[in-house]
Amino acid sequence: MSCSYDYAALNGRLDASSPTPAGTGGASGAPGGVLDIEAGGADGGVVSSSGARGDQVTDGGGPEVNGPGVDAPGIERGGGLGSGGGLGTGGGLASSMGSDASGLSGDVLPSGSGGFGPGGASGTGGTASGSGGAVGSGGSGGAAGMSAAASGGASGGATDPDLVLWYKFDESTGNVAADASGVAGAPRNAPIVSTGLGGKAAFSTLHQVGTHSVSLTGNGILGGGVVMLPSLDTLAPGAVTLAAWVYEASDVDWQRVFDFGSGYAGPQMFLTPREDKDSKHLVRFVITLLGSSTASEQIIQSAQAISLNAWHHLAITLPSGSPYKGTLYVDGVASGTNAAMTLHPADLGFAIQSYMGKSQFPTDPYLTGNIDDFRVYRRALSATEIAALYAVR
Repeated sequence: MSCSYDYAALNGRLDASSPTPAGTGGASGAPGGVLDIEAGGADGGVVSSSGARGDQVTDGGGPEVNGPGVDAPGIERGGGLGSGGGLGTGGGLASSMGSDASGLSGDVLPSGSGGFGPGGASGTGGTASGSGGAVGSGGSGGAAGMSAAASGGASGGATDPDLVLWYKFDESTGNVAADASGVAGAPRNAPIVSTGLGGKAAFSTLHQVGTHSVSLTGNGILGGGVVMLPSLDTLAPGAVTLAAWVYEASDVDWQRVFDFGSGYAGPQMFLTPREDKDSKHLVRFVITLLGSSTASEQIIQSAQAISLNAWHHLAITLPSGSPYKGTLYVDGVASGTNAAMTLHPADLGFAIQSYMGKSQFPTDPYLTGNIDDFRVYRRALSATEIAALYAVR
């Protein structure tokens, strides 16, 4: 037997509390200021984070600053932002290419690979501690640049061309999960159904990201709640990343987070939070062209089991090429790999039976638990991007 949000704000939750080395700009603000943002005149805003005298300072004016710095998470050297404070709405964040991405809101700036580049003016509103006062308006300096991971990589922003499915499950009622990916052909909304005997599917306020999740209640093999998914053979035919927050509420083996296939004997790709092949009940990912033959399975398995009644972030990355090394991440950290893999979603063909919460095998139980923030990318995210995705709350 054998998955208001705002692109530029990373759901308003990417954590920048861990300081990143700052650039060499001049200090600004009185000692002990948590966040200084000044945006007057032609030179644009000056951002300084907490420290003895605002020691992470970048002058947004003048030529673009691209210090060598340290990569994400956190803003690179030359644009360091510490914890605390916030940027008001209305200002535009420029992407790493310097284009405008207006509408920043939330608690902190996403991580960035560039310094301050030309772009939109500083926003109005927001607050700042220390001598900087309120955020000014009308400065002509550039907005902060972002790394690829923050501008549509791990952030899952609407402009990311590789994010092909994104179910936030933030609906409070109804039986359809909206697709927030924003790519060509979107939305690919997902019906949520109860099937069989004693199964149930509903949105729940028990969540990890956003406001809600989807709650799926299984009744063994007799019935359960199911999210109907589209096939990935054209959406992510080669390299792919699948990621979701999972709250497993039952210790029954072989439940499914997701299962893409066309029946138990045919090609399939699935993730179970609990297998029983070795009595260790580990997380297992399988992709195979012949579901009825375990000998043909290509498997990635976690190093340890996950705990019940707790949220865990599970992600699978399958790079392009053949052979390649697939990786299973648990809570932002690589937990298992397989360097002899060859199969991709395109090899499965059109997977007419693709689900969350249900297996291709009629003898496998339906999932009892919750799923939140399910995403599919048509590329293999890096370890840094997976860690940033895990940090989203």
